[in-house]
Amino acid sequence: MGVAKSPPKVANAKTAHRAPPKPVAQKISQNVALKTAEARAKRKAELATKVKQANDKLEELTKRDEVLKNKLKELRKNYDNGANPQFKEELDALKIEVDESGTKLMSCQTELRGTIEEKDEFDKMDVDTASLFVEEGDNGSGGPSSSSHPAQGEQQAP
Repeated sequence: MGVAKSPPKVANAKTAHRAPPKPVAQKISQNVALKTAEARAKRKAELATKVKQANDKLEELTKRDEVLKNKLKELRKNYDNGANPQFKEELDALKIEVDESGTKLMSCQTELRGTIEEKDEFDKMDVDTASLFVEEGDNGSGGPSSSSHPAQGEQQAP
């Protein structure tokens, strides 16, 4: 005796006879991809601007710090270890200003490093994301890219 086969199961028997959905989802995903690409380009431009501004600020603070340090050297010469006490008050105020300037300079350097790291991570993520997608026709199949190396546990066909 033969075993009777049951009819193929369908997720929803009431809608199984309907035509497949139109490619609206594909258009939506293309729009999302376009908006995502625009957002990524905008973020990349923002990061580049942020790095440039931080570099400019660092350059400005460095120049100011140099001027203050040179001024401090001159005042130390004029003060001459207490020989000219009239410079003591100005010298003390300038020492405080130089210390504050150094703190601002270090803070700016830290901010710049953080911004550069953020930009580098974004660029790396951009490259990693781009490597996931292959334009149609790049590998001749029109589909997802296939690796030249078989996955672990798989064997290539002879």
